[in-house]
Amino acid sequence: AITEGVKYVGPKLDNFKRRAEKFTAGGQLLIHCWRGGMRSEKMAAFFEENGFQCYVLKGGYKAYRKQLREDFSKINKLFVLEGPTGSGKTEILQAMSGQGAQVIDLEGFANHRGSTFGWIGKEEQPSTAQFQNDIYHRLRELNTEKPIWVEGESLKIGKVTLPESLWNKMNSAEIFNINLDKHVRTERIVAEYGRFTKKELLLSLAKIKTRLGNLNYDKTKEFINNRNLGPAVSILLEYYDKTYFHSLKTNRKNKPHNIELTVNDPVTIAKVIIKNSEHLLSNHERNE
Repeated sequence: AITEGVKYVGPKLDNFKRRAEKFTAGGQLLIHCWRGGMRSEKMAAFFEENGFQCYVLKGGYKAYRKQLREDFSKINKLFVLEGPTGSGKTEILQAMSGQGAQVIDLEGFANHRGSTFGWIGKEEQPSTAQFQNDIYHRLRELNTEKPIWVEGESLKIGKVTLPESLWNKMNSAEIFNINLDKHVRTERIVAEYGRFTKKELLLSLAKIKTRLGNLNYDKTKEFINNRNLGPAVSILLEYYDKTYFHSLKTNRKNKPHNIELTVNDPVTIAKVIIKNSEHLLSNHERNE
């Protein structure tokens, strides 16, 4: 097998070298195979003979993925920001990050807003493996002994899937649920999605036709065709709110800490949530 491998790889080595020179910064290479065995070690030796500084991933990609799953399951203080569609959770988390909170932007890494319409205006999503690796890289940048915040999501965000260990951790985490008036949520959604084409909106609408029912689907389609998005969003929120509260009740194990909002300012809301979470942690520490 080794002899045959040399016959196959040997003629390609010069091309490997030239590609490495093109894509590396500072002549450094990280090399891995599935289990970190002979192939990666041999390639590292070849590249080092040709002037590169090489690092071989111990245990290979398989060990890396195993570590990923374990580390997500070991997050000590995970907080999940929940809220019905249109509550501005992403903007609030960004404001919290600006105020020093540790945040993993799941939708940002997924390149998707989470709902059926969440792909509009976004570039192509990464693979599930790349998405999971990206959020794991972000986790490794954070202090896991301090609170880490994520947005409440389904197991799937568009076409990508959360690591099961993170999903399980989210379901047992402390939940902060923000309640924003439906009228305000409708205005937010119209402002965000009103810049997109009817074709994009109708394509997404068709995906939930069965769940909406024919009557609501036809009404919503007519509103979109007439660019009357307020009533269209109002119908859609009836569906999404039911789905949201069902998911919250079915998946999340802890009772949510409800935050009633009287303002629609992400910075102010972020301060309120951080203050409430610090108070909660302080109570937990006293009880321990």
